Amino acid sequence: MLVIVTSAPRHLRVTGVAGARSTGVKVQTFAAWAEAIRKATLPALAFRPPMRPGGRHARQVARGHAGHPRRPEAEIATWCRRSLAAALGNLDGADAVLAAWDGARGPVDTRLTSLARWSREARLSEVLRARLEGCGARLRLRTRDVVGEWAALLTDRRALGDGFAKHAPGLFSDSQLDAIHRWCVERDRLRTGATDVEEGDESYALDAEDEALLLRIHQLQRGSLLGPRGPSPTIT
Repeated sequence: MLVIVTSAPRHLRVTGVAGARSTGVKVQTFAAWAEAIRKATLPALAFRPPMRPGGRHARQVARGHAGHPRRPEAEIATWCRRSLAAALGNLDGADAVLAAWDGARGPVDTRLTSLARWSREARLSEVLRARLEGCGARLRLRTRDVVGEWAALLTDRRALGDGFAKHAPGLFSDSQLDAIHRWCVERDRLRTGATDVEEGDESYALDAEDEALLLRIHQLQRGSLLGPRGPSPTIT
């Protein structure tokens, strides 16, 4: 059993569990848990020099994205279907492919896997199969790019404005949102290895809220998270 808390408590009482230590109940802060899961799930997202807190704006933006109008999985699913329809055109069997896509369930990358499995058993023309495979490979570049979608959420000025207008109207002025957006863009520039960083500039870092966003986007796009010892329980 694992108990996740927001901060390290001085005293923790786990009710309903006799002898918590003897029964293997573990207590871990969300920040520590999320960092460990993120490192296992997204091992390529690493930083040097060592990370340090990223700043107040990142937390503000992350909270504003809790109900972000740009839902990554919905937007990508719509884009995938539109891309499939455009690639297949009016070829015989295209409608069956789109119906298979519409019938697939789960995270968007899992839906692509389901479509690929369906296509292996389906009787498709060589031309249609070639187009479907080529389009599928292109779609995978986005459905598996969790970090790219996360970065896009934080650097999309229009989406930031829409999100705060809907879920926290009046919290920030337009000029404040402009400043937050500039900060996020600069932060992402550091993440992607900007070469014109001046001495004394802040090094790139992740906040706990970034960890939460990354893990949730992974769940929505790709499915289960990974832990140091394999798949991690689904956390919502």
